[in-house]
Amino acid sequence: MFKKVGLGFLFVGLAFGVMALCKITRGVGADASVKASVLWPVFIGIYAIMLIFTVLLFATNQKLNSLVEGEE
Repeated sequence: MFKKVGLGFLFVGLAFGVMALCKITRGVGADASVKASVLWPVFIGIYAIMLIFTVLLFATNQKLNSLVEGEE
C-alpha cells in the first residue's frame, strides 16, 4: 500500500512540475489570453515513457549479462 501511495505522490508531483513548466513558458504575469502549448504534457509523457523503457532495458541487460557470464 505504501508503494502505491508513494507512486501516487510521484505522479502528482510530476503533473505539478509539468504545469509549472507550462506556466513558466507562457510567461509569469502574462495576459490570460496567452495560452501555454497543449503539447507540453504530450512531450513530457513521451520523454517519461522513453526514460522508463531505457531503465527497464538497462536492468534487463544487466540481468542477461549476469546469466551469460554465470554469476548467478
